[in-house]
Amino acid sequence: MPQRSSGTEQSKRLRKRRTLNAVAALLALFLVGLVVVRVIERSYQNRAVFAQRVQLDRTADDLFGDKNSYIEIGGPEYFVVDDQRAFLDGITTRGARKLDDEYLREHKIYPLQMQSVRFVAKWVNIALGALAFVSIGILLWAANRTPKFKVDPVTDAPEP
Repeated sequence: MPQRSSGTEQSKRLRKRRTLNAVAALLALFLVGLVVVRVIERSYQNRAVFAQRVQLDRTADDLFGDKNSYIEIGGPEYFVVDDQRAFLDGITTRGARKLDDEYLREHKIYPLQMQSVRFVAKWVNIALGALAFVSIGILLWAANRTPKFKVDPVTDAPEP
C-alpha cells in the first residue's frame, strides 16, 4: 500500500511547482523582451542611411559662384531619417549622402543615430537580464525557505 504524504510535504511540492512555473514565466518574458528589443533595433537598422550632415556655404556660393558648396558637420555615420526631402542631391567624397542641416532645423527633425539605438538596446538587454536574474533568485529563495506556520495544501491558507 503506497504511503500518503503529509500535508506539509504536499505544501512543499505545491510551492516548488508554483515557483518553477513562475521561473518559467519570467524566463519566457525575458526571452520575449530580448526578441522585441532585437526586432525594434533591426527595424531601425533597416531604415538607417549612411549620411553626412552638411550646411550649405552661402559665402562660398556668393564668392565663387558655386551653387552647391557645403560645410561638413561632424563625420559620416548611420542616421535614421524618414523624410527624404532632408537629403541633398549627390554624395560626399566619403560616399555618404548629404543630409541638409538647415532643413532639419527648420522642420525640427532630429536624425536618430544608429549608435544611440544600439546603446539603448544594449542597456535594455542588460536591465532585462538583471531583472530576470534577481527575480528568479528571489523566487527560488522564497520557495526554499521554510514557513513559520503550516499551510493547508488545498486552500494555501495558514492552519491554526
